[in-house]
Amino acid sequence: EDNGEAHAPDVLPPSIGRGQARKPYCEVLVVTPGERSTWGAMRDGMRKLRRETDEFVIEPVVVGSFEEAVLALLVNYNIQAVVMFDGFGYASQNSLPDLRELVGAYLPQAATARDGDLAMLLSRAAHAIRPELDIYLATDRDVGRLAGADEASGVRRVFYALEEMLELHLAILE
Repeated sequence: EDNGEAHAPDVLPPSIGRGQARKPYCEVLVVTPGERSTWGAMRDGMRKLRRETDEFVIEPVVVGSFEEAVLALLVNYNIQAVVMFDGFGYASQNSLPDLRELVGAYLPQAATARDGDLAMLLSRAAHAIRPELDIYLATDRDVGRLAGADEASGVRRVFYALEEMLELHLAILE
């Protein structure tokens, strides 16, 4: 995020040194329409859900756009699940022409679908890039209609108006 120097404690997974270092570590990609200023609080909130009995240490990686999510899936193999909060945008806020070229090379149909259902497009893209991933969607749409739709076949679970993050945390652990 900054161009300043990173210190070792800042770049290591937060579980190291907190008694959970021996547990398997993975990351969950969180795609949110929320402002970047709220991402730190979101990460901290998800970290607070960890319990001593959890079998894994799960670290959230938060992005705010379709392009950033695809890039994360292409380069970060620590990601084992994707959580999408409906309403995120297509384009990255960062000016990265190489990113757009990479997304275009892997998903040429994505550029023409910028105004469509980005959550369903991302679920299909994630399944094409990394079929082993579990994909979750938090939405205010009609869950019954969405869960039975062919376009949502890659989504493992749909959460309606998710109020309790613990439910999501437990689903990811499962």
